[in-house]
Amino acid sequence: MKNSKKRHLTHDEVKTLIAACDKTDYPSRNKAVVMLAFRHGFRATELCRLKWTDIDTHNHTVYIVRSKGGLNTTQPMQLDELKMLNDWRRERRVRFPSLETDEIFLSQRNTQFTRIAFNQLMAMLGKKAGLDFKPFPHMLRHACGYHLVNQGCDIRLIQDYLGHRSLNGVIGYTKINPARFKTFKWD
Repeated sequence: MKNSKKRHLTHDEVKTLIAACDKTDYPSRNKAVVMLAFRHGFRATELCRLKWTDIDTHNHTVYIVRSKGGLNTTQPMQLDELKMLNDWRRERRVRFPSLETDEIFLSQRNTQFTRIAFNQLMAMLGKKAGLDFKPFPHMLRHACGYHLVNQGCDIRLIQDYLGHRSLNGVIGYTKINPARFKTFKWD
């Protein structure tokens, strides 16, 4: 498989995956899954466990319970994210009218969305998007880290945003950004 060592997605690849969601059976759910995983650096398990009570639509925030001993955090949400979640909530009510659960993301069998389902979704979206590699969920978390570094965000702020206890988990995001060398003077 070409690019088998690729560990993150570019911002454009994320947009391509989100667009590919329109070619799926659950477009609003899938768009929200990909967008939230990218924008908030969710690990697959964290996203699958996300509940409606973690979303504060009045204050436009999401409370993220980090796994792997990470630091929990409250992060701002953009209006397009909230719209995607509302679209999914409406679609979910139509598809599963009698279902009463606080989990946001559900499988086609009305059960909690799982890491396996997320992996399958990413592989399917990669094919539908015409990517020449098989994307996996953690690539969205890495894409978030690289995107924030490329925006010039402070590395300590990125550490907090992604819930890392140690800076070591974030340092790798700086390694592929050539902009970090632009301040070097050679004259």
